[in-house]
Formats: sequence, structure tokens, C-alpha cells
Amino acid sequence: MSSSQKSQKKLKAIVFTEIANFTKLSAQDEQKALDLIQHQNEILKPIVEKYNGEWLKEMKQNVLTFKIFKHLKEKIGK
Repeated sequence: MSSSQKSQKKLKAIVFTEIANFTKLSAQDEQKALDLIQHQNEILKPIVEKYNGEWLKEMKQNVLTFKIFKHLKEKIGK
């Protein structure tokens, strides 16, 4: 097998978040629930961007993000 055919291992990080008791909260106070989602996104998006991650999907109170690290040094921030 040539060196160009060898696969390279890459470290991947997948983050899935969910707000606990969101359904109950949204039934009690929908605006507060929507504000909570916005607040969560305001916190998470800059972190995902800082580490060159990809914001894949928002599903109500859930967020899915993904990152492939090219080097271990990138992962540990050195």
C-alpha cells in the first residue's frame, strides 16, 4: 500500500446538548424557554467558532456540533 493510500487517523469531537426539562418549561412559559435557547446559542456559538468547529443543526432545545482535529496540538491548545 502506498503512503498516499494509507488512511490518516483524525481525532473527532461531537457535541450534542439538550436543555433539561425543556418541554415542561416551554409548557409553563414559552417565551422563557425560547430565551433560554437563545442564551444557550449565544454561549456555545463563539466556542464552536473559536475552535473552528461546525454548527451542524439546531432542533428546538438541542444543538449538534462537530469538529475534526488535524493534530493533537490543536486539540490541547498548545
